[in-house]
Amino acid sequence: MGYAEVIDDSIKSSSTLPVHAGGSAFWVGRAQEVIGVRDASPNPNIPPSVGASHPRQSPHNPRGRAGERQRSTPALTRRLRAGTAARGLLRGGGSRPAHGGRGRWRGLGKALQSTAQSSDMAGDQSRSFGKGSTAPGPVPEGLIRLYSMRFCPFAQRTRLVLRAKGISHEVININLKNKPDWFFEKSPFGLVPVLETSKGQLIYESPITCEYLDEAFPGKKLMPSDPYERALQKMLLEQFSKITPLVFKYYVAVKDGQDTAALKAEIVEKFGKFEEILSKRNTVFYGGDSISMLDYMIWPWFERLEPFQLKDSLSHTPKLQRWMEAMKEDPAVKATMTDPQIYKDYLQLYLKNSPEACDYGL
Repeated sequence: MGYAEVIDDSIKSSSTLPVHAGGSAFWVGRAQEVIGVRDASPNPNIPPSVGASHPRQSPHNPRGRAGERQRSTPALTRRLRAGTAARGLLRGGGSRPAHGGRGRWRGLGKALQSTAQSSDMAGDQSRSFGKGSTAPGPVPEGLIRLYSMRFCPFAQRTRLVLRAKGISHEVININLKNKPDWFFEKSPFGLVPVLETSKGQLIYESPITCEYLDEAFPGKKLMPSDPYERALQKMLLEQFSKITPLVFKYYVAVKDGQDTAALKAEIVEKFGKFEEILSKRNTVFYGGDSISMLDYMIWPWFERLEPFQLKDSLSHTPKLQRWMEAMKEDPAVKATMTDPQIYKDYLQLYLKNSPEACDYGL
């Protein structure tokens, strides 16, 4: 059975699976498993991955060969402590310097903010935890932890919101082809993303994690305040959830040498609906003149159009093209983007069921 046949059967069977309250499809079928984006079951036949230390790794992040815990470096410990101190000072805690006046205080605040941001955002590119690894310790006070995978578009949604809102966080990557047993205590489905708070609270499924972050943390709200606009974004997200399995199905069908003309036409037609929405609203973004939750929720798949060999599917959608160019200028998008060639190479490894795919390029 070819890849496309596996996906076709999986999509048909996925219709019986439940849908979560966030409004988008809870599962989009085993189609995503085939290319490794959301691998729904552990594979006991794959040997544990060989880990290595990473310069941006958190001291709470176990690493190394199976069963070993990576020692925290003094430099990283200082960075994290400085980040914690910075957050306290920037929120009004701590003491004002005795000398130097307001100028020195502002300078100190900017320096501490820079340190806090560099430490809070650490871990995005850390090596993944595989089977046999030790579970990480408790989440440090003042941080929220994201269990992720570097190439997962669903987890990228949560990473985008974390960065857009400037939320202090750490990232622990999971090897989705060689999952550690302890991860199923964090996620009953063995999927990323998962958020964990310092109180041990767990939140999973990408739309739910993103909405939680928007509601629980201060700063700009990404969801509209108007009830209808909020409902509209959720309805549009539900529409978009029908596109994602088609994109995956198209990619593996191409790799399998099948005729993809009809499938590509269907994808183009569905993208056309999102072109119409921008045209009717006459705005750059789906949330108006600034990026909203929906923009972040659908972006990861547009970022991957080139690796999925679908870049020309937007050739007749000028509004979507303008939207993509505007999205690429967003700091959160810039910080989470993956080079198309690296993603292509990752896909090749994942189709070969390689346990090294999740750590490709590190």
